Amino acid sequence: MPGWAESGFWQYENKLADELGQKIYRGEFKSKEERDRLYRQLSELGITESIRIWGVTRLDSYITTDKVVGITNDVGAGLRAWHVMRNAYVPGKATMKVGHLWVWTERTTWNPVGGFRDVYSVDPAACTCDPAIYPHPFNGLPIPIRASFDVVTAGPDGTLDVPADAVVWDAANDRWVPVGAGVKAKSKVTLDYSKYFVSKWHHGIQISMADLLFNLASLWDVVADPAKSALESAVATTNRPFFTQVLKGLRILPDNRVESYIDYWHFNPNYIASQANLWVVSAPCMTVPWEIRAAMDKLVFEDRRFAYSDSAATARGVPWLSLVLRDHASAVASAISALKTAGYYPEGYFRVGDRVFETRENTVARYDASLGWHSRYSILWISNGPFMLTAFDSTAQYLKLEAFRDPTYPYRPGDNFWGLPPSVEIANVGKSTITPGGESLLLVDVRGPAPLYAIYLVKDPVTGEILQVGSADKVTPTRFIIRLAPDFTKTLRPGGLYEFTIAAYSDEVASVAAVKEFVDVLNIEPLVESIEVVSKELLDRLGTISRDLAAALSGVQGAINSVSDRVGTVNDRVGRVESTVNTLTASATTINESVARLTRTAETILLTAQLVLVVSVIALVMSVLSIMRRPRPS
Repeated sequence: MPGWAESGFWQYENKLADELGQKIYRGEFKSKEERDRLYRQLSELGITESIRIWGVTRLDSYITTDKVVGITNDVGAGLRAWHVMRNAYVPGKATMKVGHLWVWTERTTWNPVGGFRDVYSVDPAACTCDPAIYPHPFNGLPIPIRASFDVVTAGPDGTLDVPADAVVWDAANDRWVPVGAGVKAKSKVTLDYSKYFVSKWHHGIQISMADLLFNLASLWDVVADPAKSALESAVATTNRPFFTQVLKGLRILPDNRVESYIDYWHFNPNYIASQANLWVVSAPCMTVPWEIRAAMDKLVFEDRRFAYSDSAATARGVPWLSLVLRDHASAVASAISALKTAGYYPEGYFRVGDRVFETRENTVARYDASLGWHSRYSILWISNGPFMLTAFDSTAQYLKLEAFRDPTYPYRPGDNFWGLPPSVEIANVGKSTITPGGESLLLVDVRGPAPLYAIYLVKDPVTGEILQVGSADKVTPTRFIIRLAPDFTKTLRPGGLYEFTIAAYSDEVASVAAVKEFVDVLNIEPLVESIEVVSKELLDRLGTISRDLAAALSGVQGAINSVSDRVGTVNDRVGRVESTVNTLTASATTINESVARLTRTAETILLTAQLVLVVSVIALVMSVLSIMRRPRPS
């Protein structure tokens, strides 16, 4: 929480926020989905509980000339990333100038315990050291740099037995002690630090397990020693969760390996390894040889002339210790001389079981090497990376980094180079008109490194209301379909226009491609009204045709009746002639039969016409509805 429990600083308290943050830090979740819910809940809490809201638009531009080559574009940090300067160069030149707004401000502090709080210290220091494990520049996944790892986990619900001979730091007696039987942990990470321990510090001393053990124990001391915690409460507060809740023990193995047992689980094992890393807990890679750390501890905790953190410096009214300021470096050098004179050899820091990882002779060699460095450069930032800090002038706003060409250094130019990140693009969005109450589809084609994903958001542009958020269905590795269910489409306003924001992303690169599309909703009411009007007109015309046919049929019947009358007259006149009458009677019978057939034929014609008309109307309606439901081509 803000204030770091440092006396004199305003203390904000929120038990729920602290609980959620600690759950995320300790890995107290059982799935990615649960982890994401914790993040969302904590983010929402941070907004609703805040007394101020800052709206920030970042327009970061990192400028270089086209003469500079060898640059990796870190998606998160840009040119400020730790790996950029070690591979950037100008062909044919041995020197490259880097512009920075400042080299030093009153907040610029080079110390690995409570310093490195601004870009003016972090950026150049990152050139001087190598991290053990660090996020990949494209996707943020922790990857091995100078420490490879192997992860075994029983989490999220199970536990592993911590070996009884694993050790923890005993701050009361300044020694490593066994954890004993019955200790459990969720995960075990075996870390191979060979790429450190086969190499040297910039002042020529071999990096060793003694450096890891002393730096780790020194920080652990700030957490566990009440006197040190009182002096550096900010450092103690921020590091306490790791030492008291996460780390359950460590075990030194042959071949520069260390087993780290932690009560932590993550759905990605690389994050477990990153959490278990024991090389420099308090900063990404910034550390110093153990004799420098011992001298700093003397100045902070014994002499109390300096402070590790800015809050402690303010509270106690002492300088914030920085190894690049000449008067601070001189004080550290004096402390080293005092340790050498006193024969300071903290064996308890180096002894684990029956093994001791430092000698008295090498301790003296370390003191001499650090004092020699200070005599030559007047500063005491000594690290392990591809560049050495050999000049620092806070007044002139200038520092100098020289290449570290020791043959034991494990990397060469071109190592840890990734170049430009791949891009994710939305290549095409195929839209169809949305039919209220019907299923509607949007086709999305994506380009980029697999695995790819697509998500969408539907918003009413008139009211600003977000109506639906979801994930698109993957039909091929690069093609997705957004399905809108009938239950959703029936709620949309007929004739309305809706805003679709579609985003695509990949697990391989931390960038998002997004497009905005507007999709209309079909309004079927005017079409239904038009169909009703057309149907009424057709029925009216059908009635007119029926009446005309009936009138025509009546005329035919009248003609038939007239013929019958004439036939009767003829029969009277020729009645006397039997043969003639018989002939005429037969003719009349034939005519009557023909008339009857004609009447039936006329009635059949009328009925057929009515049926044809009704069927035509039905077919027309069905055709119109089919056209309305048919998806539009993209």
